[in-house]
Amino acid sequence: MAQEIGSTKHAVPQVAGFDVVAPLSSRTLFWRPRFLRDSAALGHLPFLFWLIDTLRPKSFVTLGGDDGVMHFALCQAVEKLDLDARGYGFGPWSPEAGAPAAVPADLHAYNDEHYPDLSRLSASHPQAATASFPQGSVDLLALRLDGNVPAAELGDWLQRDWLQRMSDRGVLVLHGVNRALEQGGSDGVVARLMAAHPNFLFDAGEGLLLLLIGGQPDDRLARLCLISLGDAGYAG
Repeated sequence: MAQEIGSTKHAVPQVAGFDVVAPLSSRTLFWRPRFLRDSAALGHLPFLFWLIDTLRPKSFVTLGGDDGVMHFALCQAVEKLDLDARGYGFGPWSPEAGAPAAVPADLHAYNDEHYPDLSRLSASHPQAATASFPQGSVDLLALRLDGNVPAAELGDWLQRDWLQRMSDRGVLVLHGVNRALEQGGSDGVVARLMAAHPNFLFDAGEGLLLLLIGGQPDDRLARLCLISLGDAGYAG
């Protein structure tokens, strides 16, 4: 079911060949993540490294991931590639009893030690965080679908608020989509996003979905979204 939905194609530039992962950029696929924890996102970090190298974002935002793995992987790639970019991470981190919501001390310390000028973390709900960004200002938005951000909430605040913040070349990455696709079927919010935007689905693990939101997508990412199961280059 997920693969059938993921293979839906859209009007993106037709370019001969599927040399999506060129030799000069494929080195990013073999970088070792510095921030390692037991996280469902670990298996998709090589692709996120490659995505940063391909998209070269000026700004990226992570939402809902309380373990920091995705956010710090994006920070690592930006730093290693020496990009002029800023990252922002928002999570509804559960406070200790009687205390206000706050970024966990270990994530705060790691961020301050390794990425003080690159990254900012905030214990804000993803819906409220949109006020910090003008329209068209976010190149990459990465969201983990888990207990903190259930798929049922996406329909309102993601499509109404966050997608308006995406730039002309904006990319949305959703991690943990397999369960959302199984539970929501073709009428679920994830499936509706896939029907509306060029996309590529990695169904391994909990599933990672890339969607091209902006009207002027990166050419290589557009070609990636043209590849279907069985095509030359699919396994690349």
